[in-house]
Formats: sequence, structure tokens, C-alpha cells
Amino acid sequence: MPDMNGWELLTKLRNNSKWKKIPVIFITAIDDKNNISISKNISEDFIEKPLDVSIFKNKIRRILKNN
Repeated sequence: MPDMNGWELLTKLRNNSKWKKIPVIFITAIDDKNNISISKNISEDFIEKPLDVSIFKNKIRRILKNN
């Protein structure tokens, strides 16, 4: 994302009462175990690139079913 990173976007979403319940799945090519661990705890899910579309669809279905 050119103007902000995922952490900044998530902060904006969580700080806005209209947007704070929007489910977030982080998708990244960065292989940083610390960021992966944090992302799993503050977002609904986390996916590393390359993206497997079937896994992505299953994660979306699970999140929508639970919300």
C-alpha cells in the first residue's frame, strides 16, 4: 500500500467506531515471525504470500460465519 502500511490501516479501522468491527486478514510477503505472531493476535487471520486462493476463500467463509 503506497500511503500507509497494514498496521496503520488496522489502527485507523479499530479507532473508528463505524469501522472497528470490520474483519481483517493480513496478507504479506514478509517472512517475519514476530510480525506473524502479532498479526495472528490482533487480526482475524494472517496469510503469507504466495496466496493460495482456496485457503483464502476458506478463511473468509470462516470469518463471515463467525461474525
